[in-house]
Amino acid sequence: MDLELRTDNGTLDLFGDENIVQTLSIFNLDDISSRYGEYSNVFKLPLTNNNIRLIEYANIITTINTTPYQKISCNIYVKGAFFKNGFIEIESISDIIEARFYSGNSNFYSLLKQISLQDLNWSDLDHVWNYTNAYNSCINSYDYFYPVMDYNGQTLAGDILDIRKVLPATRVGGILTRLFTYLNYNYVTTHSTASIDKMCIPYSQKNPTISAATLLYNSVDVQNANNYTLTDQINATFRYVNTNYPNYKGAYGTSTTSDLLFDQIVTAGSSSNYSFPLQKYTAQYSGTYNFDCFAPLVTYDTTNYSFYPPIGGYDIQTKTYIVCFKTGSNGIKYVLSSVLCATGQKTFPVLPGNSFPTVSGLTITAITDTLTGNASLQAGDILEFELRTNIYIGDINPNTAGGVYNTDYVNVQVNISSEVQSISTLTVDLDSELVFGGLITYSSMLPNIKCSDFIKDLCVREGLILSVDEDTKTVTSTKIDNVLDNIQNSIDWSDKLDESELPNIKFKIDKYAQNNLFKHAEDKTNFNLPPGCDFNLIINNQNLELEKTIYTSPFAATESRVFNGQNVAYISLYNVTDSKFGYDVKYRILYYDVLVSLFKVTDGTTTSAYINTKKAYFIDDANLDYAMGLTNNLMPNNSQTIIDILQDLKLLKVNVNLNTNDIKNINFLYPIYLRQLQSYFFISSVNQFNYTNKDLTEVELIKLNQ
Repeated sequence: MDLELRTDNGTLDLFGDENIVQTLSIFNLDDISSRYGEYSNVFKLPLTNNNIRLIEYANIITTINTTPYQKISCNIYVKGAFFKNGFIEIESISDIIEARFYSGNSNFYSLLKQISLQDLNWSDLDHVWNYTNAYNSCINSYDYFYPVMDYNGQTLAGDILDIRKVLPATRVGGILTRLFTYLNYNYVTTHSTASIDKMCIPYSQKNPTISAATLLYNSVDVQNANNYTLTDQINATFRYVNTNYPNYKGAYGTSTTSDLLFDQIVTAGSSSNYSFPLQKYTAQYSGTYNFDCFAPLVTYDTTNYSFYPPIGGYDIQTKTYIVCFKTGSNGIKYVLSSVLCATGQKTFPVLPGNSFPTVSGLTITAITDTLTGNASLQAGDILEFELRTNIYIGDINPNTAGGVYNTDYVNVQVNISSEVQSISTLTVDLDSELVFGGLITYSSMLPNIKCSDFIKDLCVREGLILSVDEDTKTVTSTKIDNVLDNIQNSIDWSDKLDESELPNIKFKIDKYAQNNLFKHAEDKTNFNLPPGCDFNLIINNQNLELEKTIYTSPFAATESRVFNGQNVAYISLYNVTDSKFGYDVKYRILYYDVLVSLFKVTDGTTTSAYINTKKAYFIDDANLDYAMGLTNNLMPNNSQTIIDILQDLKLLKVNVNLNTNDIKNINFLYPIYLRQLQSYFFISSVNQFNYTNKDLTEVELIKLNQ
């Protein structure tokens, strides 16, 4: 058998007359914005016991396996010699197996489609959004930095960047490094990377969020398993006449507070920041915390009143609150919020002197049992939840003169016992919105777009072709324009050309129009874009339609502002009213430049001296060598070869006598020379090369305009 399909687990059985043909391409003029791989026709395999084993019995309906949904690693051997590395996809199974083989760039592009930029490993860039880290990112070479730009709210006439109103930008060079590391490919460039090295992606999503893992780690959900009683003693001074309020006759005292007790976890993993022995919650993350404390009372008693000299009839009223205390980094504990949860009241007759009555059964009125609210906490701040009871003792008729005036009763004592039900609960949850001082889980700083869309956009902007060697796991990046430079390395196929038929020549591709628009994503927050953002590729061919949109970037164009004399990007994301990044904008891509000692940075408390910073911009009229606008720079400068080809298009289909060595050693970046046509060509595609038969192979060639 000339052909073998070897998987990691064994060699597949073949019928023996398989007609497997392969189509190869890395760049096809039919779609200038796409990049291609290699794929075969759908071919058939016998349903033998060996093949059933290799596909893990996927033909049996009741079998649970993932083989039909996975890429099966496979190498093709022709006449015993290794030919192609790739993978097989199972298309269907009946009494035969139908499959397709992929190789070349296909595996790499397939992997790109499966992951987003946020899926890459960014954990080493996790950091607290604060002055120190923003300052260090400005003066050091990190993969992130806090850019000099305006999200809204910067004082543009000044020279100070308020880092509370800006979030990190990510270097595109750093993204590429992480992407190829994640996919386990080597990345090689054959061109200058100066432009890419100056690119960055600024944060441009509404309301930066905190990771789910961080939210869970900082959550608390606890309760108490048994009823328990909190007992306090209140000491008050009773005074018949208050000099400030002469009609007031009575006393007021405040109890010491009693910790609300919780002893078990409700939600697994939520107790790490709550101390059961101390009954305290300690924040490990700076942010906004929402809390809910539920503490229903079931009994409430008062005892041991003592008065001397005797007083007239009086009443006693109690008020019990759930109180939230906060202790900050300065160690000061104060009431953050409270809610009245119960009241009690009872009336008593005239008490004789030296009376020490015991009174129980105070009438209870339940108002609410729950304290809810939120707190802005820095890492290390403490929350405590307690019960506080106040006592009010007053004359039944406080406006009636009588009794002993200006006499204090210093021995008023009230013992309060409050029973809290076992269903008492406490939840503390970190708000998902990131606030200044909070930990940035850096993956959230990246756009949630597929890596395939990111690479595609970079290739369009920079005029790049990627060539993948699966044997060495190497991706080589080359400028489309550099293909012309390889004419000296061209491959002569003159003796392989079938001259029995004249070439089929096309002069237009229906994909295109006379006006071909390359556009940025529309963003309705943009009102005053600089000229040159989008590009119109004009083809002087009256047989084409008038206008088509050829490519729309996932990134929007960006307005400019003058900040301390510098042209910088303006993205209307920050809402100065509520100090949040609360508006909806599209993703952006920018250039950045180092500014030497033109700006200071501040967090409102600390302001630096002048330091080196990095400004982010879309188009800076002062330096159009690096302008993100498609017209200004990128398309005309980086894809001029393609533009020239489309102006005088000659797309040929020819039959060529190719063998397995020709296909194995093919290099799409080297032009093909045909003596008969006295021209050099770029290979657009090799169509249906047959591994085992010596048929002629159709090849599509694009004439290069030298």
